[in-house]
Amino acid sequence: MTVTHTGAFKPRSAAIHRPLSAILLACSLAVVAAASVILLAPVAWTAATDALRAQPSTVAQCEMISADAARLACFDRLGKQAIQPPAKGALAPAVTR
Repeated sequence: MTVTHTGAFKPRSAAIHRPLSAILLACSLAVVAAASVILLAPVAWTAATDALRAQPSTVAQCEMISADAARLACFDRLGKQAIQPPAKGALAPAVTR
């Protein structure tokens, strides 16, 4: 009795074969994400530090300004801050039942 083989034995490899386009897409996305973080980090850092430095003026700070126009502008800013309306619903009338 003779045995005929229809195909040669091919062992399965443990590695998963992914198409090259999927690998390139994943690498491209990683590069774009890293570049975005690198490019946006200084902008975010600058905005955060500027926001922390910008403290509202006080009357004492406005009085210390020697230039007339700048001092009056400081007082004007303080006045505008004082008359800003409260948040929506902050002055709502109390409900009585």
